Amino acid sequence: MKIVIVGSGMQGRACAFDLLRNPALEELTLVDAAAENLAAVKRFLKSAKIRLLRADAGDLARIKKIAVGNDVLISCVPYYYNLGLAKAAISAKTDYVDLGGNTEIVLKELALHESAKKAGVTLLPDVGLVPGMTTTLAVHAMK
Repeated sequence: MKIVIVGSGMQGRACAFDLLRNPALEELTLVDAAAENLAAVKRFLKSAKIRLLRADAGDLARIKKIAVGNDVLISCVPYYYNLGLAKAAISAKTDYVDLGGNTEIVLKELALHESAKKAGVTLLPDVGLVPGMTTTLAVHAMK
């Protein structure tokens, strides 16, 4: 499995830390515009499976090129990048997950369902801590 995380701040690093425990992970690419964030990832994670790339989350053409050939694109950047990143993932034929943060953006992402389906990919917007992942786990526990 190959995964790209856009955003290597605290949330991106935490996500990478967890993903690196999965033995099925072959390569984990972290993308960030800030060199200091990428340097912190390198110091913190120390894994041969990591690839670090400097790019801006708003440069959707570059993000698409990075995403091609990967299984999943994960957005760990502010919510206002998520709609563009979802579109880039669809174009790259890569599954997509984001941490959410804004209902209006999430609704626009959900409206991309048919495009994602046609591309053969899955979009999972708004799976951040609360209400995203917490709600998902609570529903699972209730069942």
